[in-house]
Amino acid sequence: MKTTSTLSIVFTLLATALTSSCDLFDIEDLMKFQNTKITTTFTEPENSPLNHNEHLTKQTPSEYKIALFSANIFGKEGNPDHTLFLIPDLNNAYVFNFTEQSQSAGLFGGSSVPSGKYRSIELGIFYLQMRIQIATSNRGVEWRNIRIYLTEYEGIKRGDVLQVDNNGNIIGWLFGENQIPDFDPVSPRHVAYTHGGDGLNWYSFHNKHGHTFGPFGDMQFWNSAPKPYKHDIAIDFAKSDNKSLIIDFNVHNCWQFEDRNGDGYFGSHELNPNNPAQWHMELPRITLRLE
Repeated sequence: MKTTSTLSIVFTLLATALTSSCDLFDIEDLMKFQNTKITTTFTEPENSPLNHNEHLTKQTPSEYKIALFSANIFGKEGNPDHTLFLIPDLNNAYVFNFTEQSQSAGLFGGSSVPSGKYRSIELGIFYLQMRIQIATSNRGVEWRNIRIYLTEYEGIKRGDVLQVDNNGNIIGWLFGENQIPDFDPVSPRHVAYTHGGDGLNWYSFHNKHGHTFGPFGDMQFWNSAPKPYKHDIAIDFAKSDNKSLIIDFNVHNCWQFEDRNGDGYFGSHELNPNNPAQWHMELPRITLRLE
């Protein structure tokens, strides 16, 4: 896995786009981006959407990682599309690591985009990872690296939730068998997501068969999601003023759960298999801005 530091990434994109006062600009107003960067914001966004899960406890991770396998920019009005990067082997996806003190990181490895008219940027997302606190019964509160896969890869299915160590090595699967009392990960996958770990009787996650899907997301989400998972962000700037294009992942309060015992943490009290607590990881709010 290619891991990129927030201060040492050397990927830059010299990108240009063309728009007008209504939708397009004349040639004199050619947009030019100095480079393109990706960042994560941990604070509440302006004009944040209404909260439809008021009964859930919400937490912002202390660290967030984004693994990308592709980036494309799409043309409009006859302008061609351009692939900025494509990594066929997901094990070598670019991993961007952010903390609350992180700055934006460069993106797109020296690719350039010809002058033209463009409507959006598309990112291929392998997984999202957050560092959060989990309450155990025997060891107190622990920091955990929780990874949610949006794209299937080898033995990992879409929606799988795994715990990894600080070096990114997979420890095991979560939200399946043997999670009480300490929410410890279980491996391999067929043991974690079948009843009694028998490898035959698979769990059902939100009416999704555990052999095919992990616990994250419902079928409405996955039926509408591209495979492999990609997210399209519209380019709708009036002018660029030769600034950098910032792709921002806002993760404020993305970890949400029903706090059964009121201790402020997700843990053993929320893991009753006969009456599991509600939990949810909101996907980041992805936006574009200039700076």
